[in-house]
Amino acid sequence: MLSRMVFSVPALAVALEALVVGGYGVYLGVESIVAPATERPAAVVMCVFCLVLAAGLLVLARAAGLGRRWTRAPVLVWQVLQASIAVPALGTRWPVGAGLLLLCLVAGFGVLREEGSEPSG
Repeated sequence: MLSRMVFSVPALAVALEALVVGGYGVYLGVESIVAPATERPAAVVMCVFCLVLAAGLLVLARAAGLGRRWTRAPVLVWQVLQASIAVPALGTRWPVGAGLLLLCLVAGFGVLREEGSEPSG
């Protein structure tokens, strides 16, 4: 299965986004255990949400690496949502905003430019 997988730039960008979101989920989970939290249940829910989102992004990255065309819409929706966070962050935390915006552009334009394939039978 891995021999058929194409390591495309958009797939790698989405996989990197998944690692960042998953890392933040792990951070929230650890912090909700070791730190004196005022809203521990909210931190746990956010941790689970981030981990589930990261798993979904990994599925999209794998499918994009396999050249599946159905990944275009969810990847583009995720890039628009991420850009809505990246652009306001440019003013206050420009390294974070610039990094997120760069990933958005690479993954978004990359997934539109690639020729996808559908599974054969």
